Amino acid sequence: QQHRIEFLGDSITAGYCNLCEQEPSPAAESYASSWPTLVCEQLDAECHAAAWSGYGMVKNCCGGDTLMSDIWLRTLASTPSDDASDPH
Repeated sequence: QQHRIEFLGDSITAGYCNLCEQEPSPAAESYASSWPTLVCEQLDAECHAAAWSGYGMVKNCCGGDTLMSDIWLRTLASTPSDDASDPH
C-alpha cells in the first residue's frame, strides 16, 4: 500500500454504535465497520487510528481534562505521561 492515513477521534471514529439497531451499546461497536476503515479500504491505504469514545480533540462529551489530543501523544493510551510538560 502506497498511502497511509491516520485518524484521531472519539466514538464516531471508534465505530461506537455503528451496529446499533435500537439502544446504543458498546457491544454494538465495530471498528471493522467504522468510517476510517471504510475510507482506507476505498483508497487502498494503510489505516492508523487513535479513537476513544467520549474523548474529543478540543472538548470531551462528558467532562474531564484529558483530551484525545493528549492521549494521541502517549505510548499507552491508558497510562498518563511522565512528561512534566503534559498536564494530563
